[in-house]
Amino acid sequence: MIKSCTMKYLYDFFINNFVLLCIVAVLSVTLIRKLKKQRRISIYLLIILFITLLLPIFDTLQEFSEVETKSVFGATFCAACMYVLRPACLLCFIFLSGQKFKGVWYYILLAVFTLNVVINIFPFFEGTKELSYFYWYSEAEGIVKWQPGYVQLFRFMPHIVSFFYLAFLLYQSIGLLQRKHFADAIGISVCAAVIFLAAIIETFFNEDGVIEVLPTSIAACTVFYYLFLYERTNKIDVLTGLFNRASYFDDFSKASKNVTGIIQLDMNGLKYLNDNYGHLEGDKGLKRIAEAINNNITRKMYAYRLGGDEFIVFAVNESEEKILKFISSFKEELKKTKYYCSIGYAYRNKETDTTDKMFKLSEERMYSDKAEFYKTAQIERRKSAYIGEGLSEN
Repeated sequence: MIKSCTMKYLYDFFINNFVLLCIVAVLSVTLIRKLKKQRRISIYLLIILFITLLLPIFDTLQEFSEVETKSVFGATFCAACMYVLRPACLLCFIFLSGQKFKGVWYYILLAVFTLNVVINIFPFFEGTKELSYFYWYSEAEGIVKWQPGYVQLFRFMPHIVSFFYLAFLLYQSIGLLQRKHFADAIGISVCAAVIFLAAIIETFFNEDGVIEVLPTSIAACTVFYYLFLYERTNKIDVLTGLFNRASYFDDFSKASKNVTGIIQLDMNGLKYLNDNYGHLEGDKGLKRIAEAINNNITRKMYAYRLGGDEFIVFAVNESEEKILKFISSFKEELKKTKYYCSIGYAYRNKETDTTDKMFKLSEERMYSDKAEFYKTAQIERRKSAYIGEGLSEN
């Protein structure tokens, strides 16, 4: 009898989740193939897909425990796992966003998740199970039934945690809107909002228990985010992580009227590094310069690698004071490295009232700065990116 019931549940599981299983299988194979190139992103997306698969599995096992095996522990365990896994998806999307969490925020995010885990352990113990929710065997109906606890805060903790994560993602997106592009800001937020709404629908608008939209919603969001990342990589310079040349032309054409400053940067001695120490050493220099640019630009500045050793930053509705501060802080950071970079900038005024004039002036100042660098270093141009490291040729 149990065996035939088990086969029926397995059959229903595969039929009801066929599309979901196909999405998980195909995307998992794709992500595993990209583990070496995009390790962090691929791992988080695989975790989300794994959670996506676990949710309908635990849902099926919960129903099986309630109706067939009449196991209070089994139903409690499956429910607790689902209540923990739902907020876990949003937490994974937070870490997927690219933000490097340090210090207090990292621990707050994990502490909130841990709190939800602890509260979902309460139903397993006699002294605490009535605080949040619990299962009990109904002899009259011959099934295991769910019962809400008397502390509503604990009962709705998975939703409170999910709401907290969603609010955090929206707050984070505001910062991204100020620093980066619109698509970067909404990509993860859309996914998080859909997952959160699906969880709300399943919980509060599902009296008969027949609505199961969460796993498919998570899978669809994962596919969407993967495609979003794929499209985004076409705008990013693979080596430095800055926006690439194509993205520069596209963005500049849209924002040219609001550009108040242009900063051109050119690495000194890249050819020397490539010829004498290999392209890996040259790549290290380019990546370090890009890092210094990213560390010092304001939210109204946009940085690009145009190709080779050429970088450009344009400021949108930014003051000249902020531009000069960027140049100063960038130079100070670069002094701590063994790499050198020439810089020229132009700010929009009566003499430079067009972007063409700003380009011309910033380029002239950049080449003037480069000539001064080689003159001061007393080395032949394009031969060294180092001074005082024993690598320059006099």
